[in-house]
Amino acid sequence: MAKWEQYDVESKIKEVLSDVRFDPAHHFRRPFLTPYQIAIELTYRHPTICEDLGMELGGAGTGLQNSLTQYIAQRLSARIKSGDIRNIEGAFISNMHLTDMVFKDSEGLEIHSSNTDQDTLSMFRLRQV
Repeated sequence: MAKWEQYDVESKIKEVLSDVRFDPAHHFRRPFLTPYQIAIELTYRHPTICEDLGMELGGAGTGLQNSLTQYIAQRLSARIKSGDIRNIEGAFISNMHLTDMVFKDSEGLEIHSSNTDQDTLSMFRLRQV
């Protein structure tokens, strides 16, 4: 059994995405979260998830090729593309004029995105029903 299924990562991500506060009457609808925001919230809610999956959170300067943030982005993208996930949608934000994106974990530590040198950065949200 793959770790994705073994640790029920998809349902944990859906819980994070469903708990994002927003104004349902706003015409932009539900906000998107980056894989960093999802990963940080997952580690807050499930402190052993990185250990369970055998990964670190990730971020610029870590030198990690296989991080939780990359895993989330890759698995969600692949499963959305294949049709295995239908209630999460993905999108990109351009890195035009973007030099850094900084996140804070639950302990207040800053995590700099390692993806700002790429053309686009992925983000995900639950589909509006």
